[in-house]
Amino acid sequence: MHMQTLFQHGLELINQGSYFQAHDVLEDVWREVRDDRRPFYQGVVQVAIAMHHFSQSNLAGAQSVLAKAIRNLESYPDNFCGIDLGDLRRQLAEWRSAMAKGGPYPEPVRVRPLQTGC
Repeated sequence: MHMQTLFQHGLELINQGSYFQAHDVLEDVWREVRDDRRPFYQGVVQVAIAMHHFSQSNLAGAQSVLAKAIRNLESYPDNFCGIDLGDLRRQLAEWRSAMAKGGPYPEPVRVRPLQTGC
């Protein structure tokens, strides 16, 4: 399967709440990247991992991985590799804040696609 197709599939899995499966798919994509987009892809994998930890009541793990995801995604433009990264970063900041406070928690993370690819 083409890397961009796999990436889109991984994003769909995040949007469906299938975080562990999303992690598996997206990690395969991340492993193939050898350019300056590598931290971006790692950050997206970490979003899936953080949400999986949260879904398994592992708040400390979710917070740790979420912080790494935010760091990895912070330097890219708001519209990057076919997703609304600005919106995703806003959602992740809301989750980080909610986790720090112990709730209430926002709606599940949703990666919003754009027309452009990577």
